[in-house]
Amino acid sequence: MADFAVTVVGDAYVEQFRPVKWKRDSVYRDGVSVYRSDEETDTFRTESPGGAAFLAHLLGGAAVPVQAMLPIRDEWTDKLQVGAPVTLVPLAAPVLLNRIESFYARIESGWELQLRVDESHKVPTPQMAAPKESAVLIIDDYGRGAISAELLAAAAQTRPQTVIVTAQFRNKTLYREILDSAVTAVLICSERQALLWSGVPNPPARFAAGPLRDHRDLIELILTNMIVDFPSVRHIIINKGGLSLASLYLKRSTVAGEADVVTVYQSDRVWSDFAGEGTPGADTYYLAAFVRALIAGDEVRTALIEAVSAVADYSSEGVSLRDGYFGRHEALPEIRHAGSAVPNFLLAIDPNRRIMEPDGSAFLRRAQLDGKLPQEESALADYYAPEHAERQIAALLRALSAYGEKNNKRPFNVLLEADPGSGKSFFAQCLARHLDREALRRVGVAGHHPLIEANLSLAGDSPHIEHALHDLYEAVRDHRALGRMPVVLLDEFDTLLATEKTSGKHEPDEMDRLFAQMLAPLWDGVFAVNGRHHRLGGFILLIAVSNEAFSARLKEGKGKANDFASRLDVQLNLRPQREPTKDEKMKANVRVAVGMLRKHFGDGVTRVHLAVLDALGRADFRGRNRSIDQLIMMSLRPNSGVFTLDNLPDKDLWSNLVANVDVEGARRQYGGSFVEI
Repeated sequence: MADFAVTVVGDAYVEQFRPVKWKRDSVYRDGVSVYRSDEETDTFRTESPGGAAFLAHLLGGAAVPVQAMLPIRDEWTDKLQVGAPVTLVPLAAPVLLNRIESFYARIESGWELQLRVDESHKVPTPQMAAPKESAVLIIDDYGRGAISAELLAAAAQTRPQTVIVTAQFRNKTLYREILDSAVTAVLICSERQALLWSGVPNPPARFAAGPLRDHRDLIELILTNMIVDFPSVRHIIINKGGLSLASLYLKRSTVAGEADVVTVYQSDRVWSDFAGEGTPGADTYYLAAFVRALIAGDEVRTALIEAVSAVADYSSEGVSLRDGYFGRHEALPEIRHAGSAVPNFLLAIDPNRRIMEPDGSAFLRRAQLDGKLPQEESALADYYAPEHAERQIAALLRALSAYGEKNNKRPFNVLLEADPGSGKSFFAQCLARHLDREALRRVGVAGHHPLIEANLSLAGDSPHIEHALHDLYEAVRDHRALGRMPVVLLDEFDTLLATEKTSGKHEPDEMDRLFAQMLAPLWDGVFAVNGRHHRLGGFILLIAVSNEAFSARLKEGKGKANDFASRLDVQLNLRPQREPTKDEKMKANVRVAVGMLRKHFGDGVTRVHLAVLDALGRADFRGRNRSIDQLIMMSLRPNSGVFTLDNLPDKDLWSNLVANVDVEGARRQYGGSFVEI
C-alpha cells in the first residue's frame, strides 16, 4: 500500500504579499519596481501558501494523507501546519525581488483587483531525500520554472497509479514520460494554455465571445493537437473561465475506431464580481475537489462534476484573508455527487481525422481564435492594395484632405493604373465613401463627395467620347452649383490607344486628340460647349487605365502626351510589383470578399463563416476584385445575417470566374466557425 494518498509537486512558492497602491506610486529598489503599500491596508500583510501549497493544505484538511514537494524557504515551513498536517519535501528557493502579480486588496467598499510585488525565486534544486510512494501524483505547474526533468524524475519515485498534470504548453515535452507510465493519466489546462495548442503564435488569453458551440471546430483542432502530443492520455480537461466556470472534458475511447467524445460541464451558479479574472485560489480549489473525489473512488466524469460544483460555491462567496490564507474556505465541503454542474454534449472527434494546414491558414486561424479578422493596416477601408500602393494611397488621402479645405478652381487629377478586373471602379467607390465620411466629420455635411462614373469604352469613337465628356462635365457643374465636390471616374480612358504603329515617326491619332481635349479641363477646370466656355471649379478626377502601353506612351512624351502628363497631380499604380506569396494572396482575396459582402448586403450580413473565406482565399480568380464581386452578387442573401458556403451560387456558375475552389476542404477545416465583419 502507498505511504500517501497524494503527492503534490508544484512551483507556486510559499511567498509574502501585501496590499499595494497603483503603479504610478511605484519606486525602484536595485532596478526593480517595488510598489508602496497603503498605510491603511498595510496591516493586512500576510503569507500566501501559493497554489500548490494551498492544494496540499486543502487535501490535508480533508483527511487525505499528503506529501508536498514545494519550493519553500526554511523559515516558512510552518505556514502549512494550520490544522492540516502535510509532510513536506522542501525544495530550496533562493530569493529574488523581481516578480509583480495581481492581487485583490481590501478597500473600504470591499475587495479590488490591484497589484502586488512578492518574492520570486530561482529554479530550485530538488531535495536529496527521496519522496515516498503515493497513489496519486499531481504536477501543479504554474510555469514559474521549478518543474524540470530532474524534479519529475524524483516525483516518479512515488510510483503513482494516477498522474494528474495541470499543464503549461511550453513544458509539454517534460510531462510525456511520467504520463505514459500512469495507469490513469489526466491532463488539465486553462483556456489560455489550451489556445497555445491551436498552433497560432501569440493567441489571446480567452476564447472569442460566444457560446462554446460556436468554437467547436477550434476546440476540435486544439484537442486533436493535444492528442498528438499526449497519445497515452485518456482524459483531457480544459477549464474555461468567464461568468461561470465551464470544463471541457475529452474522454478518449478505448475502442479502436470509435469517436472521442467532448462534453461540457458548466455550473448554473454565476461567479461573483471577480468573474472577469476568476476568484483567487478558485483553480486550486477546483483541483482539490477533483482529486478528493477520485481518491474516494469516483470515476473522472463524476469527480469533474464535483469539482465544478465545488468551485462555483467557492467563487460565489468571494475572497477573504483568514488565518494567513487567501481562500474563504479552509476545508473542502462534503462530497455531494449531485452538484450544480450540468453536462452537455459538445462534439465527437473522429479518430481518423487529421488536421490539414492549408496554405495561408495562419491568417484565418488567428481570426478563428479572436472571433474577428486580424487588424490590417489599410488606408482605404474595404479596398485591398499591394503594400507599395498602400503607402501611396495614404499619402493621396492626406493630399485630398488638404485639397478639400481650399477654394480650388481646378480639379485634382489622379491617373489610376491597374490590371483589368483589379477593382478600379471599386477603388473609386471606396474613395468617395472615405471622403464623404471625412467631410461629415469635419464640416457636418453628408453627400459632399458624390461619385460620377463614365466608361469611355462604351462611347466607342472620338466624336461619341466628346459627347460623353460634355455630359460628364455638366453633371460636375450641377454638383458644384450645389456646393459639392464630386469624385469623377473616367474609366477605360486608354480605349482609343492604337494597338500598333504604322511608321517610326509620331503622327496624331485619336488618343492624341483626346489628350488635347483634356488639357483645359485638367488644368483650368474649363470646358467648352457650342463655343461657350464653362468653368467647373474644384473636383477630384480619377483617370483609370489598364493598358501598360498607355504608361509607355506618357513616358515617351510625344505629341500631346507630355502636356497631358504634366497636368496629372498623382500617378497611382495599383499593379503588384511582384508575384504575391500564398499568404498575401489569402489576405487579399479575403479582404476583397469581405468588402464585396458589405457592398452587396450591407447590414444584412454581420458574420461570415471562415469556411467561406478559406475557400475564396485559396482560390485563383481571373480578375480578383471583379470576379469576387460577380460571385457575391450572385449569392443568396442569408436570413440570419450569417453568410455560409450554402449562400454561394451553384458551382456550375463559377467556372468562368474562378479555379481551384475547395469547398469541402474548407468545410472540413473550419466547419461552423465564423467571424464578425
